[in-house]
Amino acid sequence: MLILFICNLPNCGNKISSIRTDEQIIIDGMRNDWQNRLYFLNEQQIGYGITNDDENLYICITTSNRGSIFQIAGQGFTIWIDPKGGKRKTFGIHFPLGQKQLDIGKMHDFARENQLDRRLLINSVTRIKYFSQIQTEYEIIKKGRENEYRSLSDNDDIKIKFQNNRNSLIYEIKIPFSEIEENFSLVKNNNVRHIGIGFVSKELLKPGFKGNGVQMVGRGQGRGGRGTSGNLPGGMKRDKVGVGMQGKMNTKGNRNQLKPIDYWVKVGLAK
Repeated sequence: MLILFICNLPNCGNKISSIRTDEQIIIDGMRNDWQNRLYFLNEQQIGYGITNDDENLYICITTSNRGSIFQIAGQGFTIWIDPKGGKRKTFGIHFPLGQKQLDIGKMHDFARENQLDRRLLINSVTRIKYFSQIQTEYEIIKKGRENEYRSLSDNDDIKIKFQNNRNSLIYEIKIPFSEIEENFSLVKNNNVRHIGIGFVSKELLKPGFKGNGVQMVGRGQGRGGRGTSGNLPGGMKRDKVGVGMQGKMNTKGNRNQLKPIDYWVKVGLAK
């Protein structure tokens, strides 16, 4: 059984301790290696886990919330790391890169090649499979350096796996500490080393509205209609929301924008 620790208290949301792993974390887009290691964020409807060994940082992100899924998969998502424990965007892994406009023609090709009814293109599971297929590279962002694009290759030291499993998005990543900072040390002045980790997406427009976000071409969802409910991993209950996109409305600026993911946590690394 998967257990999630609920982070709705300020101290829990701002600071946690990484759990040391002496076993190999397999980056396969599954939660098998994250039993009893996930924290659940009520507002963002996202579960996350952080662990480390002597050489690598491991992160798992999971959500069953449709709004969060589309923000991560459609708009793009960046994991930021501040080696000094704050919220500075010093080092970032930008993946998925996101799409400003979904190409309905390519989605139809995807449905045909996978022997799917094209009507399934309005289904979140099908769209996540489509996103997973077209995302073949990621971007490394380092302060003061030119951004670098790398292929999602098994030969790369940074490992990323992103997939939809049982209607939940699961995102796993392994980041060598040497990529974050040269001569990285797990301790600082003989004390626990703290780093800041941020999970950040771009703003998302509700389907059917044009703007800087994703423009969904074709039949839309998210008019709010009847509510739906379901179980989150570990038996957590999902809030009742509309059939389409799920998320909180940002009342500032464009009223059709959903609130983007922007969450930072201070992490004490395990020695």
